Amino acid sequence: MTMEKKFVLSVPLAAMMLMSMAFVPAVSAQEVIEQKLTFGPETLNELKSNPNFIAAYGNMPAFSTSEERKKWLDILDLIYTEVNIEVNANEREMSKYFYPDGPIINYGFTNMRVLKVEVNKEIEKSFMDEIYQIFDSHASRIGVNEVPLVFFRGDVSALTELSDTADLNETENNTNQQTKSGSETSKEKPNSIPGFSLMYGLFGLYLVCRIRH
Repeated sequence: MTMEKKFVLSVPLAAMMLMSMAFVPAVSAQEVIEQKLTFGPETLNELKSNPNFIAAYGNMPAFSTSEERKKWLDILDLIYTEVNIEVNANEREMSKYFYPDGPIINYGFTNMRVLKVEVNKEIEKSFMDEIYQIFDSHASRIGVNEVPLVFFRGDVSALTELSDTADLNETENNTNQQTKSGSETSKEKPNSIPGFSLMYGLFGLYLVCRIRH
């Protein structure tokens, strides 16, 4: 998720992406080992019983063997990765879909092996169609037609808390850097840019929040 022009992620969007990246490996690694792979065409109907369910798109393929199901997990990982690349490379254009400008607060895939998008407010079908098209276009490029995806209602409070903490830490860092720079002669005061260090910091904060809850 290369371009000559560098885009700087906003704190809320960076936090949302880190939450997504933290969520997916936990599903695709540990749970795959511990749980029997039983998902199939009936999975979408089962997900519809979730109280947070909003809508379902696409169709879940039928699987004959465990190997076919394991291959499906690899496909989901690839689609997820490609979507991340697009979001990161086109942050300005994609921001309309993501909190706080848009409804998306998280995305990844469920423990039932279906792509998932979490939103924090009411969302029109036409807007869901646009979001689904992003995932479906990447799936089509690798030979998957009508990739299954569900929309769920999510809680933005954890993301907001994480963003507020990151903002506070960034402000404190800026103050400390400026104080240190001001005490040295002939040195320019640094301008802090939310980059990889901030993203790793957000990731660490998110893990702490997850452990406490």
